[in-house]
Amino acid sequence: MRSARLTVQANGITQAVRVAGPPDGVPVLLVHGNVSSSAFWEPLLARLPETLRAVAPDLRGYGETDTAPVDATRGLDDFADDVAALLDAPELFRPGARPVVAGHSLGGGVTMRLLVDRPERIAGLLLEAPVSPYGFGGTRDLDGTPATPDFAGTGAGGANPDFVARLAAGDRSADGPTSPRAVLRAAYVADPASLGDDEDLLVESMLTTATGDDNYPGTAVASPHWPGTAAGPRGVLNALAPAHFRLADELAAAPVKPPVTWVRGDADVIVSDTSLFDLAYLGQLGMVPGWPASGSARRSRWWGRPARCWTGTRRPAGRTGRWCCRAAGTARTWNGRRSSSPSCWRWPGRTPPGEARCVKYPTASRQHSVTWQTPAHNLSGRSCRGRRSRARGGRSWRGSSPGWAWWVWAPWVPASWRCSPATAST
Repeated sequence: MRSARLTVQANGITQAVRVAGPPDGVPVLLVHGNVSSSAFWEPLLARLPETLRAVAPDLRGYGETDTAPVDATRGLDDFADDVAALLDAPELFRPGARPVVAGHSLGGGVTMRLLVDRPERIAGLLLEAPVSPYGFGGTRDLDGTPATPDFAGTGAGGANPDFVARLAAGDRSADGPTSPRAVLRAAYVADPASLGDDEDLLVESMLTTATGDDNYPGTAVASPHWPGTAAGPRGVLNALAPAHFRLADELAAAPVKPPVTWVRGDADVIVSDTSLFDLAYLGQLGMVPGWPASGSARRSRWWGRPARCWTGTRRPAGRTGRWCCRAAGTARTWNGRRSSSPSCWRWPGRTPPGEARCVKYPTASRQHSVTWQTPAHNLSGRSCRGRRSRARGGRSWRGSSPGWAWWVWAPWVPASWRCSPATAST
């Protein structure tokens, strides 16, 4: 489909929106991620069928939407309120439309917030590498237990100032690891060649990011806990921090639970149990000095969290039981036969029969494909078909490609914390 650009006055700001397909088509709402814009959906829009009515807004501070401030103390509510206001825009949707909502990364958190606030308006949810429902970083387990009281190590304090400066300057070069183009190639996709002719489009989209205290990255505050910084009250990265964005309980309690598809990537370096954007994980690997060996700043556990929210299952203390995730549009529980869900977990103390299956789903974002795998405590005691991803404890970058690792890590480690390549590879 070919898209058109519209501007809509909604929630007190002017929002730029891409639309494609007939007004009476099946409604689909697409919410982009951080340091991007609705242009990131353009390659997908060109491939969607004409039966859909696709609407892709630029979030505030991105693309051509107004550079309105982000109140981080509200979590992602500022973004969600903007998007919710578009549901009633007659130039975008039919009256009473209930779109399928797709959210990528930051947009995944926005769509989760939208589901909590307006469940009656959502026909289904597609989460593509979403932020954890417990926020980005600062926690130690699948239940979102805080690593420190103030979630130290999260928010704007971890942003690389050189990367921010290059965004503000409109740097289109590939000079240095902190240029937006280099970051796109290193962190947004698994294979830079997959960007093809869309690379310039996506770089231009990244450069529309509004920078500063009220937008990206936001303000930081000092913390008495390692690494000495915590989320401030303003800006995007703080809005993603668990001090302000934690809605797992609200999701589990939602009275209306539409179908949810959660897509993750086994090569994702941003949203994973070993996220290169998680300061605690960087500290654990020696990339950030002073990481407490006691584990008071343990890395976050990402994988499996959205599943808990959709099934509404929380592990009671001192009990054993079983539960399965909702994945690829399915949700199954063990009933004495092999589960048809591609990915299931169990609590210790109970071993259901059979074993989980491996299923691959194609995706164009950040990685070549998505591989569902049983976790380390999987049902059969083995990884699926012997396949192990880097994020699931497979091949270590330090033992295989330290040069690559340095190139990927450098953009996200503040200059004062960087190791030399030789140190990083030890």
